[in-house]
Amino acid sequence: MPRCLSRSPPPVRLVAIAIAVATAVGCKEVPHGGVRTPEARAGELAPKRPAGPQVVRRVEASELLPADLDLVVRLDLARIRAQLGAEAIDRLLARALVEAAPGPGAVVEVDPLLALAARRADTVFVALRAEDPASGDRVVVLEGKLAGLSPDPARFHPGPPTILDGVRSFDRLGAADRAPRDATARVVAVGDRAIAFVSPVEVDSVERVLREGPDPRRGDPAAEGLVSVDLRVRRLGPAMERRFPSLGAVVAGLDRVRGSAALLDDGLRVDLDVVGASEDGAERLLRFALALRDGAAESDRAKVLASLAAERTDKTVHLRWTLPAATLLAAIGDRAPPAP
Repeated sequence: MPRCLSRSPPPVRLVAIAIAVATAVGCKEVPHGGVRTPEARAGELAPKRPAGPQVVRRVEASELLPADLDLVVRLDLARIRAQLGAEAIDRLLARALVEAAPGPGAVVEVDPLLALAARRADTVFVALRAEDPASGDRVVVLEGKLAGLSPDPARFHPGPPTILDGVRSFDRLGAADRAPRDATARVVAVGDRAIAFVSPVEVDSVERVLREGPDPRRGDPAAEGLVSVDLRVRRLGPAMERRFPSLGAVVAGLDRVRGSAALLDDGLRVDLDVVGASEDGAERLLRFALALRDGAAESDRAKVLASLAAERTDKTVHLRWTLPAATLLAAIGDRAPPAP
């Protein structure tokens, strides 16, 4: 199992991965030509667009997320501050950077505007490519009271005009196809209430949804709990299926996962609805989940699953379990949980 997936309980790990990938500034290069728009290709002229906005409509934060990113995590930052303390965001970010670091002592840089916006935002959406979240392909959208925030003019210049009233874009200085793959290539500001950070590969997709409207199959987590997710399930890669054939068979029979995690008196309660591609696929997941729960008592690392409850309704499996409060606080604070 990869190192970064083995140290935190599942809900905290999901939050850590989302924040780490959202904020990290890495150095993966986009393949040459991989982010060039059709209009920018050699021998073609960019079509003339009328100056100024042409459409007046309210753009919601989740509408900026293109459907090709199949994992979307929603963090309710306002609720995290209220329930875990104002410093919880900083602790989560610090934990996330530890998870994202390639090795001991390695440093992961953070986009300064994104980090500043995270301290003022009420909600953040992180859209990733689930098969390879470390690839850097992402769209991060923060929503809240963000007046006065704008990209550094030494790093970004005004981008092409959008057709939507109140929506502005800013492009990274330099050649787009030479930008690091996990860098921020475009910043999209929706008035003073939302800011989107777009990686190079996703620039065209975000421009399309602004022009044509939101993708109907985009990830759109429910506004519930501290964190919620929406995942379109894809098969494991061939190497992973060979290594974990039982898990591969279960994943191959699934279609979508939606759920949330809410903080209660006894810990973090996780609720997931997993939709199978068929009733047989849902039944395989149910048997797999119950086997994990029954085996949790024999493993200290898996004991977080001991409270798992699972039931099936047609093609949907409902999963619920509670992460103990001590384990959650230890994970956020990077402290070892107390001995039982």
